[in-house]
Amino acid sequence: MGSRGPTGEAAIRAVLDTSVLISALIKGWWRQIGAAVEAERLILVTSPQLIDEFLDVVSRPAKKSLLDPADAAEIANVLRRVTLVVPQGEVHVCRDPNDDFLLALAAVARADVLVTRDEDLLALRSYGHTEIIHVAEFLQRLSNLD
Repeated sequence: MGSRGPTGEAAIRAVLDTSVLISALIKGWWRQIGAAVEAERLILVTSPQLIDEFLDVVSRPAKKSLLDPADAAEIANVLRRVTLVVPQGEVHVCRDPNDDFLLALAAVARADVLVTRDEDLLALRSYGHTEIIHVAEFLQRLSNLD
């Protein structure tokens, strides 16, 4: 992990899959993510495509009823602190080609981790120097940074 927090400790540079962001909102553990971003222990990296996908999903009627408007406002504050990256070129690695953009983003962003619940991505285990991990592992790592 190449980035450093304000006191010199390693900061995790992470790409979060859309399903992870949605689950974080619904289940409330976005607060742990937001606190880590605020404390500069976590650097979130995203792309315009990932933001568009997130906005599309949260605007669906089935999801809207599950989301607290106050949480949405807090997530907006967290999203203001992300690093925005536009991947260049294409990647054709994942068995689900719809997930390849996440691998391209992770590579260009030099992310330490790509956090997902998607089995097609988790099966890869890593891509370049980016480790592909389940959200449960990610949350455990965040708690270990406290």
